[in-house]
Amino acid sequence: TVPAQDADADLDGLPMRVPQASMAPQLRAARPTERRAVSVRSPEELAQLMSSMQRGWQQGRRQAEQGQDAWNGKDDHPDARPQK
Repeated sequence: TVPAQDADADLDGLPMRVPQASMAPQLRAARPTERRAVSVRSPEELAQLMSSMQRGWQQGRRQAEQGQDAWNGKDDHPDARPQK
């Protein structure tokens, strides 16, 4: 940790930032002591996930080019229109 500096000290005329100083006391949370377990994916799972995302993007682009997207203003998507 960095040693605390004088509260009146400033850098280029700006006051020093004190984390959580202006928060209500009940909102100031102590730092969690234990970290959540990080899910580790295999390289194969990551490759499959990225491929799936890319296929979805490509499918969306094709549909937009063909005028099949939900926001093209055509009546073929009646549920996308606002109710009167």
